[in-house]
Amino acid sequence: MIKTVFPKHGRISCNKCFPNGEQQIKIGNWRMRNNPGAWGSSEPEIIVLGFSKGATQANIYENGKFEDVPFGGKRSRENLTNILRCVGILKESENVDDKIGDSERTFAFGSLIRCSLARYDKKKSAYATSGTLINKSFSEIPELIKICANTFLADISSSVRLVLMLGTADPYIKHCKNTVKSLYPDEFEEFNIVAYGTGHILWVHLTHPSPVNGTVKSWLNSEGKSGIKMNEAKNIIRFRGLAKGKYPGTEQAKKLRNPKLNTTF
Repeated sequence: MIKTVFPKHGRISCNKCFPNGEQQIKIGNWRMRNNPGAWGSSEPEIIVLGFSKGATQANIYENGKFEDVPFGGKRSRENLTNILRCVGILKESENVDDKIGDSERTFAFGSLIRCSLARYDKKKSAYATSGTLINKSFSEIPELIKICANTFLADISSSVRLVLMLGTADPYIKHCKNTVKSLYPDEFEEFNIVAYGTGHILWVHLTHPSPVNGTVKSWLNSEGKSGIKMNEAKNIIRFRGLAKGKYPGTEQAKKLRNPKLNTTF
């Protein structure tokens, strides 16, 4: 029997990385706080995943409203709404705030690492939750990523059709792609520079909504390399019939490919 991807909307009780019931563990330069959660539907059609909670989101989890945690902060939410509208996942009249709640039936929100992850920066004498540490995690703490991916992304529910991975840096796409391939070695197939598939599920990388992400504007405006990645994401989502509104059909969508990328659907 295929299990449901996520538990119901709410805080998750998970101690797989905390065998002695700790609220926090340290591994080398890394620190992880035990604060996993699930937002939205427990049998979603679309899953939106960041990497891990940033400092803002972790603080909201501890001291704020639970529904404000995913991509917390006004600018992050506004950016994410615009990103999802851009690829046709949200209508112009919809926004992310309306989708993060226990009554939601289509969307689920979370992160590749469900708990809050931070790496000690010796130069700044402080823990950081964003930047180059994300790619370092795949080589420095691969066991934590493996545990979380196996727990929440393996044996995905048949309800899921699309998983949106937020982050379009080439190394991050490569690491995520390898992680997903390790979960579904027999079903994995690569479609283009930002998309891959496992059976009936399409996995697509979109730009991250964080205000400190310098590529959000160029991605949304279809400029440069970021714009190419946006169009690749948009086209395959449309091609698979997952976009809302009136979009090109199959034959027209195929013509929308950038021939220089030599990509296929």
